[in-house]
Amino acid sequence: SVCRREPAMLCRSARGTALGRRAGRVHSVRWCLQRQSAPGGAPGGAHCGGLACLPASAEAATSVDVAEAVTASVIEIEEIDDLEQRYGAVVKLHVTSQRPDWLNPWQKRTAERSIGSGVLIKQAGKAWDDSGFRLTKDESGKPTANEQGFPDDHIFLTAAHVVADCTFVEVQMSNMTERHRGRVISVLHQADLALVAVRRKDDGTEEPDAFMNVEPLTIAPRDYLPPLRTPIHVVGFPVGGDELSVTEGVVSRVEVQTYSHGTSRALALTVDAAINSGNSGGPLIDVITGTILGVAFQSYAGTSYAENQGHAVPSSLCQRFVNAALCLGNDESMLAMPVLGVSLQLLQNNSLRTMIGLTKSPKDVGKNETYLPGNVGVLVADVEQGSSVDELVRPGDILVELDGLPIASDSSVSYMDKKLEMVTYLHGKYAGDVVKVKLLRGDGQAGLEEKTFDIELKRHVPLVQRSQYDVKPSFVIYGGLLFQPLSLDFLHCWGRDLKDAPAGLQQEFFYGVRRGGREEIVVLSQILSDEANTGYTFDSIGLEVVQAVNGVDVYSMSGFVECMDNAYQAYVDAPSRDTRFVRVELARGS
Repeated sequence: SVCRREPAMLCRSARGTALGRRAGRVHSVRWCLQRQSAPGGAPGGAHCGGLACLPASAEAATSVDVAEAVTASVIEIEEIDDLEQRYGAVVKLHVTSQRPDWLNPWQKRTAERSIGSGVLIKQAGKAWDDSGFRLTKDESGKPTANEQGFPDDHIFLTAAHVVADCTFVEVQMSNMTERHRGRVISVLHQADLALVAVRRKDDGTEEPDAFMNVEPLTIAPRDYLPPLRTPIHVVGFPVGGDELSVTEGVVSRVEVQTYSHGTSRALALTVDAAINSGNSGGPLIDVITGTILGVAFQSYAGTSYAENQGHAVPSSLCQRFVNAALCLGNDESMLAMPVLGVSLQLLQNNSLRTMIGLTKSPKDVGKNETYLPGNVGVLVADVEQGSSVDELVRPGDILVELDGLPIASDSSVSYMDKKLEMVTYLHGKYAGDVVKVKLLRGDGQAGLEEKTFDIELKRHVPLVQRSQYDVKPSFVIYGGLLFQPLSLDFLHCWGRDLKDAPAGLQQEFFYGVRRGGREEIVVLSQILSDEANTGYTFDSIGLEVVQAVNGVDVYSMSGFVECMDNAYQAYVDAPSRDTRFVRVELARGS
């Protein structure tokens, strides 16, 4: 019934354009009656929830108007229900995790419970249809074709940080109360992606498998990047409620970003839709096609310089990960995104280009000079030991092409119809893939010579390990002295921003490279009370880098342990004053 004693407000809103129910886009016209709230009861216009409100007299609110209002409201509810059904493949993940204590590496921190989101991409008993390829390793370790694995599992795609250090995970559908025990089958922390599997129900009961009644969502093609302003939905289970949440926005940027979880740089989508805690792992869905454009993984929080910015792992990286993970499981050596392993100097400075023998005009080529367009080429500043290009590329070389793609002076290439950083092209490959690198090399005497190398790509192994998950810390204690490899997780004990971490250790983290046999930085991290170390305190010793043991240089944790074992064995074999003591040389960083 409608009270006709007071003037009423007729509120009308129309959102979006009709794109069809399967696209998941709500097209509705809502009519509702509200009391007029103009000051003093005077008739006039108002705004209701940001929607234009038109004044209407009580006489205008006829029975026909009321009938239209009720009908329109019912239609919209039906459309919204259809939207929820369309996104029924989006699930809530209940996760229990327990992180190691990197300051006291023999113990773990208190277990934590968290909520994340995920999306069903493959049902049990059905093939993974991606028009891509399967991977495994042959006898030589190279990728080859293979049949997919996990045929008896429902497969869910989520973010790696949702299930990092996971000890227990349950999967719950949005419209169900039952939780299903899951297990993590593959993780790529570098790209913040993971797969969770739920075994097909086969307990002898007649109760149907709930996931068989849900249509899995399809990931967009591996070679597709959405244009700017592509309308999207972010679907998941953010904080503030228990039901499925759908926020909408557009793709506002496509570029390489720093992933906060793995501290790596990789391609990401930026959107203006709300992404909050709990949304992580949920899909970013193209409103028009209904395909997955990415996986939500981070947003700016608590900052005054950025608003309405959320980020998602693009479908190109999702497809790359899923294709390999369904065949290889959790083989990180194959799943990892490879890099060249070089430090680069951009060649945008004319003086620098002239100094190394480059000229921008073919008419101005002089003695010991080489013509190279001003927007092409980057200078190799350093090469990491054991990297993809180690012993092939040298500092001072100028990289000009990667698999035939010109490398711009800002290290970008034209790839997938966009100007993207060179690393984006490499991240589409797997460890063991071969790329062709063209470069210019000179000896300072006879100009620059063009050379081409076939490079077998490798995963990046830094001198100081970045964020680590699903692993136990490595450490050893001798005479109450605690030694462990330097890592970002250890440095985070002083705070996430590292501003209070020891300066020498920060320098190793930011600028240290594998060179001259150095594989790790071994740190004396604590002095535990023991009669063997009486008099040694952190006032005089501690948080220092191990340089040598009994005169033998230390380049890794395993090398340090070997030196200490050799010293002990020398004393056992020939006890004497010379073999009774061990001399450990330390330094405040290097």
